Amino acid sequence: MASKTNFEEVWERIKDNTNLHSFRDLAKFLEIEPASITGHKRKGVFNLKHAQKIAEKYKFNIDWLLTGKGTMMRWVLPKAPGPAQTESDQAEHEQKHNTTILKNMEPGEHNDDLNSLLTMTKEVLQSNTVYSASLAANIKSFHRAVYMESKISDPDKIKEHEERLTAIESQLQERKKMTKKLDGHGKKTDAYGPEGRKSS
Repeated sequence: MASKTNFEEVWERIKDNTNLHSFRDLAKFLEIEPASITGHKRKGVFNLKHAQKIAEKYKFNIDWLLTGKGTMMRWVLPKAPGPAQTESDQAEHEQKHNTTILKNMEPGEHNDDLNSLLTMTKEVLQSNTVYSASLAANIKSFHRAVYMESKISDPDKIKEHEERLTAIESQLQERKKMTKKLDGHGKKTDAYGPEGRKSS
């Protein structure tokens, strides 16, 4: 069985980890003609400039993209400035750094990078670091929030809750009426005694 060419290996990694699944998608992203990609395929070597553009867009480690070696993501977090930092200080700095990256994303960009985000999430969760526990807790919290939000926005659920509230309000009104009747009966009994005769 013939071994895969460099082009085929790189293209396979791109298809598996991005939203670029055809030469048409790739050509559109690179702003070139599909025929140009076909030419590189025939030569068996993936164009370096094209690989660099893809790596930059999807935050890939360029060495991994070209060779399959090393970590997939270019997720190098900067050290906090100043003197030696404690672990908690460094973690806080990294969290701010990551938040900045997410804020700089174009609207909906995270959806296009779903495969990349899933891979990063897997790497963090399997890292056995303080970040894995923190990420796991965040995922659970976000999942719960999304679940509750979907329930709240569901028209059928809203109608169901409104009907239940109406039923509860009706029950409360009935209980208030019953309480008033019982209070009135108690006052009458106190005035006339247990036999209905007025107490002296």
